[in-house]
Amino acid sequence: MQQKLYKLLHEYYGNVNLHFEVEKVLKEARRSIDYNNPFKNLVITILSQNTSDANAARAYLSLERVIGELSPRKVFATRLEKIKRAIKVCGLYNSKARTIKNLAKYIVENYDSDLSRLIKMPAEQARSELLKIPGIGEKTADVFLGYVMGHDVAPIDTHIRRVSQRLGLVRSGAKYSEIQEALKHSFPRGKLLRGHELLIRLGRDFCKAKSPKCSECPVRSVCKFARESSIS
Repeated sequence: MQQKLYKLLHEYYGNVNLHFEVEKVLKEARRSIDYNNPFKNLVITILSQNTSDANAARAYLSLERVIGELSPRKVFATRLEKIKRAIKVCGLYNSKARTIKNLAKYIVENYDSDLSRLIKMPAEQARSELLKIPGIGEKTADVFLGYVMGHDVAPIDTHIRRVSQRLGLVRSGAKYSEIQEALKHSFPRGKLLRGHELLIRLGRDFCKAKSPKCSECPVRSVCKFARESSIS
């Protein structure tokens, strides 16, 4: 399964940037997002929860238009209502605004607004520190480890959870850590982060929550759900 799953996904999607919805929004706005910036990475990941990548990007750009270049001190000094209004497009803006505000507060008070000390830590220590921040969960912490710190890790979102279960990699209701462990055995070493991107894309394009397109899916030959669906 290890080589076959990745091979099928790679053959279908190739090496293209799979976040093309974000690219389109940024191109239209003639703006960019620095995903390697530690604070900005955390903010965009929070905004992306339970919404499309495009709306997360729109919310991020809106927030920058309102308060300027994003930094922990600037966000900490901004009124909560102002943040809410700026990010409304991405949904769940009340809770996301509080999380972003609390994140900025925590970084100002515990890191003097500078996360460079955090990114020099070993992966597990950095992850543990990130999980101490109110509103930061495992997925957000792992996105940080992968895209900011360069570790080979697979953050788990709702798409990956659904796809992993349908492929037969994990049982229904598997824990976050169990899915990560299964993916370590399902992708070649050094390809976990790319595998994360490929599975998200697969979940959006084919393995949808409702009405999955099994007959068109590029990995149907190794999928338990597709096999069982064709039998029934």
